[in-house]
Amino acid sequence: MTTAEQRLSALVQANRTKARHCEIRAEVKAGDLTVAEVLYLHSEEVETMAIGKLLRAKPWWGKDKSARLLGLLRISDTRKIGELTNRQAAMVADLSEGT
Repeated sequence: MTTAEQRLSALVQANRTKARHCEIRAEVKAGDLTVAEVLYLHSEEVETMAIGKLLRAKPWWGKDKSARLLGLLRISDTRKIGELTNRQAAMVADLSEGT
């Protein structure tokens, strides 16, 4: 059983993670970070971000373009970055920067 204190702590952590995801997407959109750099950050916040959301943060990338790339690699749009293999991460990084 969780206490109110534990629930509050979990909520604070979840909000911190969501805020960091938003910051990362803003940095990618602004061109301050590349998808490859984000994929290789290996921080706890990045590992829980969905790969589709990261790709859609790129300028001129929408749902269709990211779905096409991920479909080629047979990766789900909602797959977490931390669940990608090294090979998948490298392929996403290469293909996303090449277009």
